[in-house]
Amino acid sequence: MKLVKYCNSDHNPLDGCRTLQLGTAEFYRNMDASRPIADTQEGHITYLGTNYANGFGLGAVISGNIGENLYIFSMSTEDLPIEEAKLRFGEDKDSRYYIKDLSKFISMIFNQMGSQVTYQDFTEGSQEFLNNLGRKPFFETRPYFGLIKYQDAYLMDYSEEISLGSFSWFINSQFRKRESYKEDAEFRIVIVIIEKESGRIISIKEPPKILTFPEDTNWDCLSNVPIDFEK
Repeated sequence: MKLVKYCNSDHNPLDGCRTLQLGTAEFYRNMDASRPIADTQEGHITYLGTNYANGFGLGAVISGNIGENLYIFSMSTEDLPIEEAKLRFGEDKDSRYYIKDLSKFISMIFNQMGSQVTYQDFTEGSQEFLNNLGRKPFFETRPYFGLIKYQDAYLMDYSEEISLGSFSWFINSQFRKRESYKEDAEFRIVIVIIEKESGRIISIKEPPKILTFPEDTNWDCLSNVPIDFEK
């Protein structure tokens, strides 16, 4: 399987660009709806109950809480001609590169996040929480990655004691999109920042984060030619 990042030619690291943009769920929700990559339901998920439990009846429709805002880096497993990619993902997507070493690519992102993501990137609610801890916060950054599953609603068996507020349920919701986006064949990296001792997810502000890399960065984890990726 190939991981393809469609981008503007000015933003291709293999053509001299020194930055990478991490999108956010809120950014895509609030994007101009005319843009192909906009999704007003980004991070939202609808479940259909399959039995009676926890006060929910058979067939109950439970819409997932959008929850905390996270960083997202999206790719596609479809290797398209550029003209077709521009129609699907946007006219500005006139270039592309392939991720051939996913682990190294994520590690490079994390290395830059460590010095470039600051308190100012957190929402006011998260900043208030951290300020009220009464101690120095300890941060843990976790990557989750995988294919998007496309389905308008999902069956949930409440007998499995799935908590609607659970961390795993929240993360799963970041890898679900409506069927209308199925052609995108998306593979994404979701980056979660957690205050380690409390276990609380730190919500980030809406604007994407632009990470700047050193001039001598070795991008050998990427390729200009089609290649299957390694985890």
